Amino acid sequence: MLITRKSLITGITHTLEVSGLTQDMLDAWESGTIIQDALAGIAPEWREFVMTGITPSEWAAAFPEDVSEEDVEHEKRLQKMEEDGMAGTFAHTAMMMAGPNPSEEEGEFWDNWKEEMKMQDW
Repeated sequence: MLITRKSLITGITHTLEVSGLTQDMLDAWESGTIIQDALAGIAPEWREFVMTGITPSEWAAAFPEDVSEEDVEHEKRLQKMEEDGMAGTFAHTAMMMAGPNPSEEEGEFWDNWKEEMKMQDW
């Protein structure tokens, strides 16, 4: 179904095809049914467009994913390990599972796990 909405972010009017949307769904929402129920089966980004006129690309530009410096550094360390042929090693697996900033308790757990794995007789 084609839907025309004015974006609350940019003020641009968009007419887009919202696959699976029906007039009955819109009527239910406009009658007070919460949008998650009224537009069941419609992806959240398209429900947002129906409500606010904000397209998925406008949303992504306005609200980029938060990526911390720690996350970036963690990914770089993992990539370096992979480049050095360490993918699949215990240390690599532990680093992937622990994440970029494990708590003290988590860090201790993974350190112990790595040591135990080194002692295994495979």
